[in-house]
Amino acid sequence: MEMRVAIILQAKKYEVFLPVYKECRRWSDRTKVVERPLFPGYVFCRLAEDSQGLAIRTLGVRRIVGFGGKPCPIEEHEIAALRKVINSQLTVMPWPFTRIGQRVTINAGSLAGVTGLLSKVKSGQRLVVSVDILMRSVAVDIDAKFLTSVADEPGPHTLPITRVHPQSNLNG
Repeated sequence: MEMRVAIILQAKKYEVFLPVYKECRRWSDRTKVVERPLFPGYVFCRLAEDSQGLAIRTLGVRRIVGFGGKPCPIEEHEIAALRKVINSQLTVMPWPFTRIGQRVTINAGSLAGVTGLLSKVKSGQRLVVSVDILMRSVAVDIDAKFLTSVADEPGPHTLPITRVHPQSNLNG
């Protein structure tokens, strides 16, 4: 459903971002790699204040996420970090939302400049990048030699990208 909503919003000339990851699905007769949304039920869309009505009337859109009847924008640095993680071609996966962990910045490679929380796993270390307003995270395996510890301070505030919440599809 999210992919259909993203296509329709793009056709309406909205700037849309739908982060996906690859998952290996197995059936009794075959195995297939499929793309799945990193944040099921959400499509990110840049909205001007006067164009929200057109977005909400899009087939498959349930509501625009917000508080008090007003859209709640996602921090631009969170979207930029997600874009870098997706574009890095590293293995990305959904991850439980967390606020606990050492805050680090990647200082080299395709993820240079991305800030997130460091999580240790059996195979090494993982960078967890979160979208705070959604309370959702993604993770990517990283090499510790490219990390720099940073002070725990909020990122910059800029103009919004807003989430469009598609109608859920219970049939998968």
